Amino acid sequence: MRLASRDAVNAAWAAAAAPQRSHQLVHPDGDVLLTIDHDEREGFLVETPFHGRFHVDALGGQVRCAPLAEAGTSWHGLLIGQVLPLAATLRGYEIFHAGAVVAPGGRAGLFCAGSGVGKSTLMARLVGHGAGFLADDAVAVELTGGLPLAHPGPALVHLYERDVPLLGDDTPLRRIEGFRSMKAALAPAAVADPTPIGGLHLLERGEEGGPVRFERIDAVEPFALLSAIFTRSVKTPERLRRHLDVCAAIAERVPVFRVVVPAGTGREAMAEAVWEHLCRP
Repeated sequence: MRLASRDAVNAAWAAAAAPQRSHQLVHPDGDVLLTIDHDEREGFLVETPFHGRFHVDALGGQVRCAPLAEAGTSWHGLLIGQVLPLAATLRGYEIFHAGAVVAPGGRAGLFCAGSGVGKSTLMARLVGHGAGFLADDAVAVELTGGLPLAHPGPALVHLYERDVPLLGDDTPLRRIEGFRSMKAALAPAAVADPTPIGGLHLLERGEEGGPVRFERIDAVEPFALLSAIFTRSVKTPERLRRHLDVCAAIAERVPVFRVVVPAGTGREAMAEAVWEHLCRP
């Protein structure tokens, strides 16, 4: 991965023989926010009007970054959230929209949740309780001997400013100053090695009242896990087969829990309940 001029990225992409639009994100008012173009030989071009252009080669082995000068450091978010997951997918990993920590006993706990449930805050609080940090928003998974392994991602957690003081003064997460983003950037001490997945937790909000509930899903439908896919721009048959294999292995070999968090449950109460669950043998 290296910085490059816009002209250098344009020159590399000029060799694309038959580029096609792979993905596009459009604002409700019609403005294009993100485009991802694909060429079989030259790879992918990721572009936004706010951050710049990024070229990922066809094998995911090289990333050229041409950020806009006015983007400051905000382009780092696009790099982490879009470009690197794309490169990792091309390298043979499956990326799940989830957070992950390493629980006592050395197994990874993966947490999937919709917007607003508090997944990132939960990851930060679990690290405060003693969990090892793997990833906040995108988890790279591969099969090794049929066993799904979670790989460490960038050592970075993004939280709303209002949630940072709630972590307490003794939090082991270090704030990264000067990171231009809508959220605060915090750096936990990260686990260095791939870790076997010991549990997949599907977080959801429930009605008010009662404790946080953990419901073991005994018969997991592998196709239900497909909704957690992160990178949708790589659409080859090989990638589809690999993704299905990973989902099937998780459904067969990993305990899956539905975690119902009653409305009104505080973030710390949620973290304590999850930590107690992770500490069980």
